[in-house]
Amino acid sequence: MVQMGSANRLELSERNDLRRLYFYIENNAGTLVNYGMRYRKGLPISSSIAESAVNLVVSHRMAKKQQMRWTDEGAHCLAQVRVAVLNEELSVEKIALLTKTSAAANSLSARRAA
Repeated sequence: MVQMGSANRLELSERNDLRRLYFYIENNAGTLVNYGMRYRKGLPISSSIAESAVNLVVSHRMAKKQQMRWTDEGAHCLAQVRVAVLNEELSVEKIALLTKTSAAANSLSARRAA
């Protein structure tokens, strides 16, 4: 048998979860994808084709048998730049931050190799 006190706490927890969900949807309504509408219009609702293409390119570039291959850190920086371009957030400050991050990682790698 459930005690009244614990049932009230569960209800409160559920109410808090619903409140957080409501505010999330309200704050992000402009960026949420309406998959039902896309499906009814015959539009793709999956990004698997694009993800597969990206995985193919990245894995090819990071393969050890490639003469010109990406490092983990280089691939990470490239992905950050690409996301910034797509989000129209690329700025001189962002490039400077990526450059500093890259320089710090390269100096750390050089110290490890020595």
